[in-house]
Amino acid sequence: MTMPVESPPRVPWSQLGPEFAMIWGRAKPENPQPEHMEVIGMNGSGKTYFIMKILQEAMLVRNTRIVIVVTKQDDDVFAQLGWPIVREFNQIRKHRQCIYWPLTTKLGDERKAFHEVRLYELLTRMWKKKAWFTIAFDEIAYVESLSPRVKSLVAMWWREARSMKITVIAMKQRPQGVQRDMHSETWWTVAFKPKDENDAERFAELLGNRKMWMALFEQMDADNHEFVIKHTRTGIVYISWIDIPLEPIEPPSEKEKIFSFV
Repeated sequence: MTMPVESPPRVPWSQLGPEFAMIWGRAKPENPQPEHMEVIGMNGSGKTYFIMKILQEAMLVRNTRIVIVVTKQDDDVFAQLGWPIVREFNQIRKHRQCIYWPLTTKLGDERKAFHEVRLYELLTRMWKKKAWFTIAFDEIAYVESLSPRVKSLVAMWWREARSMKITVIAMKQRPQGVQRDMHSETWWTVAFKPKDENDAERFAELLGNRKMWMALFEQMDADNHEFVIKHTRTGIVYISWIDIPLEPIEPPSEKEKIFSFV
């Protein structure tokens, strides 16, 4: 039996979230910079719900331009956000916040080929200087698997998107199997309770103290969807959980020009 270890502060997201929304990318208010984020956790852990929550808060605080990229065939959870769902790239420009969800009835390799074309288009046409937007991928491992050219573009986005004023968020079930850029280029790491000991070991390595985190993961409440959130550059870390349900909220009035890419 693992002995209890000293835990980071446990703070519900209703208290932690507003502060996070204000400092995300604004550690130096005079020089705001995008801060990429990786979110890891098994199916059903709550990572998609968490992403939608923080993106909704970013919308409310700064009316941030946001695109959520979904490649699943079906998932009712995204409807809880209430944002427009668009199927074609050209429709993205019509909305300041939206869900880009290209769908096809094709299966297997044909389905992957369909997504490959759509994601390649997205990653090339949204690559603009001083873009100032956030893009979130629901399953980055699948995106990387589509083709070598898409995988190469994803690596470029991790390495260089900050200089273009683009924030990248990527969700993944396991930390293995993706390019290391996802781990090396992210300033925020969010980890839900791992599925098994093998995943726990890798999660712990990402967070920086294998022995401590292996013990803390055992103490986390998966039923309450607890997660660790850590800022790599400062070492600030909390354990939190979403304690206020996600509900559709009207965006602020649009005072700025929407996307300018072509």
